[in-house]
Amino acid sequence: VTVNDLTITGQAQSVMLGHYVNATYNNFNTELNNVNVVGLEVFSFSSGIAPGVVVYGKATLNNCNVYGTRMSSMDTDGYTVYDLAVTNYTTTIVNRSKIGTVYTWAHSKLTFNGSEVDRIETRITKSKGDLIIGSGTHVGTIKAISGSNIKITIKSGAVVDTLDLSSITNMASCVITIEPGATVYNRINP
Repeated sequence: VTVNDLTITGQAQSVMLGHYVNATYNNFNTELNNVNVVGLEVFSFSSGIAPGVVVYGKATLNNCNVYGTRMSSMDTDGYTVYDLAVTNYTTTIVNRSKIGTVYTWAHSKLTFNGSEVDRIETRITKSKGDLIIGSGTHVGTIKAISGSNIKITIKSGAVVDTLDLSSITNMASCVITIEPGATVYNRINP
């Protein structure tokens, strides 16, 4: 599915790019071009989160804005709100976009190119996934939220204000790569 030049507002469970079938099903392919999901009011979703946009399968976001998601006043569960959630066994590429908060499952692949991101909370593991911060991307905070096996690559030309590794309990199990030419202003080690 390709979606061009669309703005999504109001209230929704979540804008789903694909659909959950089972834990490893990933046959959905979605491309968003110039799509805005800004200020969406969401309801509690799954795994304690309430995302504005959630990815199943493969998704490419080009020149999109996904931020300002907030909990609907009709929701009473109070799950943690994120703008973008990337589920297991998915591949997501974000190009020239503005994204607020991001949550990743452990077995996902997520790449940002030339984008602006407020915060990423990642569980991505070295054996099943990738978190790549590509050139021209600026991220406010990347926080590893798993104790081991985290994989993060910050490419040359990328800027990260804070790389928070304080939750990692086994640093030797992780692959954290900061390429020459990448900028990380503040690194919080375990």
